[in-house]
Amino acid sequence: MNKRILSLLLTSFLSLFLISCTITNTSNSSSDNKNQNSNYSNSTTNPSENNTSNNSNSSNNTPPPKDPNINNENPIETINCRLFFFDSEKLNLYYVDKDLKVKDNALVSALTKELQTNTTSDTFLKLTPNVGIKSATLDKDKGILKVVFNKSYVNEMILGTATESGLLSSLVNTYGYNYGVNKVSIYFGDELYTSLKGDLPDGYFNTSFSDATAYNSEISTPSTNVDKICRLYFYDGDNDCIYYSDITLNVTDNALTTALTNALKTPPSSSFSSIPNTVNVISADLDRSKDLITVNLSKNYYDILSKVGSGSESSLLQTLAMTYSYNYNIGKVIILIDGKAYSGSHILLTDGETVNFDLSSAKKLN
Repeated sequence: MNKRILSLLLTSFLSLFLISCTITNTSNSSSDNKNQNSNYSNSTTNPSENNTSNNSNSSNNTPPPKDPNINNENPIETINCRLFFFDSEKLNLYYVDKDLKVKDNALVSALTKELQTNTTSDTFLKLTPNVGIKSATLDKDKGILKVVFNKSYVNEMILGTATESGLLSSLVNTYGYNYGVNKVSIYFGDELYTSLKGDLPDGYFNTSFSDATAYNSEISTPSTNVDKICRLYFYDGDNDCIYYSDITLNVTDNALTTALTNALKTPPSSSFSSIPNTVNVISADLDRSKDLITVNLSKNYYDILSKVGSGSESSLLQTLAMTYSYNYNIGKVIILIDGKAYSGSHILLTDGETVNFDLSSAKKLN
């Protein structure tokens, strides 16, 4: 009996103990789930902090909100720049300080456009407008500016030794000065431009700011005037003959080509053909090693073509070549018009083609 009662008591105690444990575990499990839900809730109810952080990070890569009162489209900044130009007649490098309008921080493009449209001096060599800037990269650590053209300006222009070197100096110094570096590399697409050197081991050109002189349209440099006996050749359309005449010309600053060209505008007889008064000499490149002079005239030379036939056009072109040839004591002459091979009404010359002429065929004008 006593054993039976004791057994019942033990069974009741164990049942109560198990029930207590079950309740405790359920409570803990519920508490754990509550904590998990609480943690999940915290991660989902506080996304603004994460978003704020993300927005903060993304704000470094995106522009700030636009002020409705400010026109933020295509911002334009005025920057004082120094432009370097090569004088194709004096063969000197000059610089000009000028305020430029720079759009969207595209400084290289603004500088390039100015070098293409220069109106400072008729004798300054301009970059062809047929090329543009593809990209520009500044390596501050190495102090190198990399400028990439969309294509070769050398292939778009007919340049001699002096003018190719002079134009390169103009570009390198203009880009380098305004970016505060002394090293500039130039690419035509993916190809590194090495100029006349053939190779460029360092991959860049060095600037030479000290080689340039400040340009002043009134007193850039003291002018020198020299009287020189020259021989001019003229075409007589009435007699279909080329004559020559020796006269004294006043040559300023060694600009002999300009003096000769201007003299051909005023022939000694009304029956002689003359070139238009508006024609200017853009550049003249003398290469003694090739016995060659290349003269680049302004486009308005073609204005005369409406007044002459094929024979007169050819003879007039010959008188130009003969005048330059004789006075420079050179055998071959290339005539360019606005930087391109001569392309008239009846005569088409290819790149690098010289003008055919015979000095001995001309007669002396009495």
